[in-house]
Amino acid sequence: MPGPIIFLDFDGVVVTRKQADASPRNYLCPNKVGMVKALCDRAGARVVISSTWRVSDDCRDALAAAGLHSAYLFDDWATPLLVDSDDDVSVRGLEIDQHVRANNIRRYVILDDMPVLKSQASRHVQPDPAVGITQDQIDLAFDLISNPMDDAHA
Repeated sequence: MPGPIIFLDFDGVVVTRKQADASPRNYLCPNKVGMVKALCDRAGARVVISSTWRVSDDCRDALAAAGLHSAYLFDDWATPLLVDSDDDVSVRGLEIDQHVRANNIRRYVILDDMPVLKSQASRHVQPDPAVGITQDQIDLAFDLISNPMDDAHA
């Protein structure tokens, strides 16, 4: 069974909307990425990329350039790509759910500025996309990732 996992979205979490508009392509804020790296170190967690950036060939390079090297990534480092089947359902949430089940993940947190599945709400930290992830939210994420899911939510 794997250790704790951080499902990481990029836009609105480790790069704000303003930064994305004003920065070169594939820019990730080193300060925000550093906070995620510190969470990994503190919780003994690894990262799974749930961002749409995961389809880009240079996704992992952008993370490394911002300070989160491949050693911090889970072996199965990206969620699967699913087709949106229902506008009322979070496709990102379905992708995360599939990854959790396929890898028997029991401790995780989702850092994403967009909604996820209702069943994932207790594991979701949702930053304001204009601000990105904050230290208070990193602390909350640590609290969430420190507790395994009960069997009713597995």
